[in-house]
Amino acid sequence: MTFCDIHSRKFLQILLLLWLGFAGSGCSGDRFIEGQVVDYETRQPVAGVRVILLQSGWKFSGGVTWDHTFTFEAVSDSHGNFRVEYDVGTSAKLKTDREGYVKFEGWFEPDSSIVLQVKRKDPAYTKPRFGMLKLGIQGFRPFGWIFSEKRITFNRNEADVFPQFDSSFDRKNIGLTATGGGGFHFVSEEKLGVRFDHLVYTDQAPASGYEDSAHMNFNQKSAGVFFVRNRDGRHHAKFLFNPRAYGTEGSERDFKEGDWALTVEYVYNPEPSRNLRFEKTY
Repeated sequence: MTFCDIHSRKFLQILLLLWLGFAGSGCSGDRFIEGQVVDYETRQPVAGVRVILLQSGWKFSGGVTWDHTFTFEAVSDSHGNFRVEYDVGTSAKLKTDREGYVKFEGWFEPDSSIVLQVKRKDPAYTKPRFGMLKLGIQGFRPFGWIFSEKRITFNRNEADVFPQFDSSFDRKNIGLTATGGGGFHFVSEEKLGVRFDHLVYTDQAPASGYEDSAHMNFNQKSAGVFFVRNRDGRHHAKFLFNPRAYGTEGSERDFKEGDWALTVEYVYNPEPSRNLRFEKTY
């Protein structure tokens, strides 16, 4: 037996031991997530909702499969109650599925007791424009976003949302300014009563209460939704603010060199309306 053969066997043995340890750590289904599914508007229990738990892990079947997706399910009873038991991984992604309701998706810790608030679909729903807006700097020149044209602009006076950095260009504290008839109105997740899918639970832009400036502080923990009244004063949009999870284009080094962008999900109604209902699908 060669040196390489010995080390190959040892490597396979280590893999097998790791897999056995992983598989044996929870074979009894000792992890669970339980709770109740309720209607977001009425707060009444919703029966017949499939609660789907997805986890990634190793699978051993004629060889080791990396990142195999394990699925565990339960269905809410007549009181909306459910319990999903699982034996792979720790924190788990939950999804819901029931005809007539918008799909829900969120992450939860093991052995949690939770309330899943599902939102009823609107039969007359018209899909709005959905995408990713960008705010940032190029060559240390700030640029904002025009919702109607789906593009960035360096011209503050034509932007619906324009960033205002302080003298140190602190990307953890970004001011927002509006021009013309535009403005901002922030609704926190505490007021919404949800921690996931924030854009789903905000149907109408407020009729009033807009400010010509706002602030995104990424050092805070609470998320929410910024409603935007566009610069023409007639159209509306909304975008997600979540300091726990957000996208960027460029590294910290790029930011220091003056090229960086924040990317966030937005919903925009191309019609002059405050209706911003968004029914997420996946």
